[in-house]
Amino acid sequence: MRAEEAMTAALRVLRLAGVVVKGGDLKVVSIIDPVEHRVRDLTWRPTTSSNILNSRHNTFERAASTLFVVETVSQDDILITAAHELKLNLVVLNPPRVLLDGNSAAPAGPVNAQVRARRLGRAAVGRWAIERALVLARVPRSQGELAQDAGLTQQAVSYALQRPLREGSVTKNPSGFIIPRSRRSSAIDNWLEEYPGALGVETYWYGLSDPVEQDNLIVRYAHEMDARALVSGDGAADHYAPWRKPASSVVYLSELLDLTAADLVPAAQREDATVTAIVPRDHTIWATAVRDGSSDRYVDPLIALWDLTRYGHGSDVDEAAAKLRAAIIDRSHP
Repeated sequence: MRAEEAMTAALRVLRLAGVVVKGGDLKVVSIIDPVEHRVRDLTWRPTTSSNILNSRHNTFERAASTLFVVETVSQDDILITAAHELKLNLVVLNPPRVLLDGNSAAPAGPVNAQVRARRLGRAAVGRWAIERALVLARVPRSQGELAQDAGLTQQAVSYALQRPLREGSVTKNPSGFIIPRSRRSSAIDNWLEEYPGALGVETYWYGLSDPVEQDNLIVRYAHEMDARALVSGDGAADHYAPWRKPASSVVYLSELLDLTAADLVPAAQREDATVTAIVPRDHTIWATAVRDGSSDRYVDPLIALWDLTRYGHGSDVDEAAAKLRAAIIDRSHP
């Protein structure tokens, strides 16, 4: 199981056990200690039972500051005994179980972790970001401009351009690099086929407000907490190519946030949620959200399209996706 998937599942197990998650990111999770009622910052460590047991000395030294996450153990597994002895902070995904300082709290039900085999390599992330920037560019972009567009170094841009230049999907003229209009449609299709998503840690939330108001509440709350937030999915699609009333919310956050302060309650899984909040592994989505001085409230249109096809639901979601795709090809979006 990929590390971020284990962390996403662990957040659900913690909430099932009644442990309040106050914040964090891809490295640290902040929880409210249920005994001492204070905030504790714990370092995520997805691992295996054997890794913990085979390095007991090192495990003991970092036990108080680490939250170990393992996929599965049996009820009489030796790891559980060791966790009590070493006073570990441990989350077991299957069957769901939480131990804090070696003391057990039993979650109320099962957890279904979704597994995606594809990974985000650094080189691929750069290439996908450059492809997005070029698809969305209205005029040729220099190497330096593409570096700014994608949040990369110029060296990374040069490397990322090698393949599309060789294949002819990107051309270079005296003004810079551009995707010819005749190749824009196939470039979008290829990108959608290859891109695995921003990945990262997901949390799921439910609210009674309509999705647009939920987006607004989350963005406002994130700003109050000095965090970044980008609206994607239905909300971003409605901004770029209005077609239907948004049916759900997808929001990217720079860190884990407790969205109960935004009038939401935790949901057990994506299917039960009205909001999917993601702390992304793909760091380039923050850079590509700002294009030609545009607002950074929304992800770029290609990320919005990817998320709409993945998270969107309803009988007209395909039509909304087609509308957004046409706007990207014609560059008629804001």
